[in-house]
Amino acid sequence: MILLALFSPAAHADPIYVAIEDGGSNGASAAIASQLNDDTWYDFEATVVTAADIDTAAELAAYDVVILGDSGYDEVDWTKAMADALKQWNHDGKGGVVSVGFSDRLNSPSSSVLEVIDFVQPIDSYPHYGNSCGASGDNIINSHEITAGISATLGSGADSIEGNNYGTDATNGEVLGYTACAGQASVVVGEYNLGFQVWLGFLYMAPSNYNNSALRSGEWDRLLEQSVAWASLGIDSDGDGVGDGKDNCVDIENADQTDSDGDGNGDLCDLCWGEDSTYDGDGDGYCADLDCDDWDDTVLPGAPELCDGMDNDCDEVLPDDETDPDGDGFILCTIDAGGWDGDEAVIGGEDCAVDEATIYPGAPELCDGQANDCLGSMGADEVDKDSDGRVVCTLDEGGWDGEGDIVGGDDCDDTEPSVFPDAVELCDGLDNDCDTLLLETEADGDGDGYAPCETAAGGWDGSGDVIGGDDCDDADPEINPGVEEVWYDGIDQDCDGRDDDQDADGYPEAEDCDDLDASVFEDCDRTLSGCSCTSLSGQGAGWWALGLMVFGLARRRRR
Repeated sequence: MILLALFSPAAHADPIYVAIEDGGSNGASAAIASQLNDDTWYDFEATVVTAADIDTAAELAAYDVVILGDSGYDEVDWTKAMADALKQWNHDGKGGVVSVGFSDRLNSPSSSVLEVIDFVQPIDSYPHYGNSCGASGDNIINSHEITAGISATLGSGADSIEGNNYGTDATNGEVLGYTACAGQASVVVGEYNLGFQVWLGFLYMAPSNYNNSALRSGEWDRLLEQSVAWASLGIDSDGDGVGDGKDNCVDIENADQTDSDGDGNGDLCDLCWGEDSTYDGDGDGYCADLDCDDWDDTVLPGAPELCDGMDNDCDEVLPDDETDPDGDGFILCTIDAGGWDGDEAVIGGEDCAVDEATIYPGAPELCDGQANDCLGSMGADEVDKDSDGRVVCTLDEGGWDGEGDIVGGDDCDDTEPSVFPDAVELCDGLDNDCDTLLLETEADGDGDGYAPCETAAGGWDGSGDVIGGDDCDDADPEINPGVEEVWYDGIDQDCDGRDDDQDADGYPEAEDCDDLDASVFEDCDRTLSGCSCTSLSGQGAGWWALGLMVFGLARRRRR
């Protein structure tokens, strides 16, 4: 967590050990311990204790912070021994003190105890209590580590909060918040010698008759955890008399705090001594003159490259997989768990095509022959199943970038290679050019199974019981290429383009040597198997032809 990194003590054991002083009344000491131990913002190890458990230096040595604020109005559970031990422990830089609610409701303790208590609280402690205030919220001055991230107006939700009637300790108190109902101090911090202290007027440890469960979560919880964490900064890890929060060399005793180059690091632990601009700001072992980013401990000469947009190894070259050449906001590598710190335009990683701006994780699928969303497969409507060069979807304005000789989209039937936009209309019963219309000659008007057009080589694939084409009369179901010709009626029933007796000599085409010349015909003896071709000429031929015409008419009438 960033906040933890900002004010966790440099040499502090993890977790932060907290003692919660309880007088045995009907308060919420156990609840506040549970609240800290859920580790929402920091890693705590909180334990409920009594005054007798923390009244010696040896007992206090097990803790980093002590929380005061038992639920009793007038309980005298603060012993002189506990008060003296706590004051010495806090002022020696051994740990911090946080007071919550009711901690100043002291009507009975002796003046000697009150005097000591006053040294471990940043408010004036008197034998009086503060003004209880209803659930009207709190006004925060957001200018301190403990109020970082807290709204300027802390929302209501608590049944009651408490304001301090008597102000802050003149020597060490700094007010950070006021109650909304009475304008009294409710958030106060202080540093007395080495000790860090916080006073919160919120009744975190209120008795059961208050409904203050709202203080267990959200911004209220964050304020409490940040207060306890900040109080732990007063620890003096190296025992040089300077608390860690102010020590310029936390791990090495340097009471004089000498800093010759003014870089904020004491001379005894300054790895980059010499110039005030040359120091190891991020603690990665490289001074600022060698470290290309001295505020990021993942950036130093020879560091492994991370997918974070930073030149981690200081070679002044960003790896190719951390660049976004197509400008789609996605880079090739998987973004590091620490997040992206480079170009703000980059919003994600795992780009499967860094040279295509339309291809990135989560991209909308386009009709372009590519898996735009990086999931490895195109839409089904981008596949040319009948290999006619057309796909079902409407081509993207950027054109086709995938495989295959695709020249267009909007294929209305991707199972028929002869069907696609602008295709030649065939006599097959299909809308070949995808204009939703068939040729008029593809309709079987008389329902005889034949259409007027000449059937395509591939046959009929459309609807209806059409078996062929070349119907020469689509208004008469008895005329089509599939019927048997009726002789001697002058009608072309089988649509072969010829009359059955074109020269009107009484002999149909099938029995005539030359059906275009009435003087040439077959002379067949119906009782004999043989036939001979007879040719007449002159006047005899003419009379013969006339007779045959009469004969033919007579035969037609008989039919």
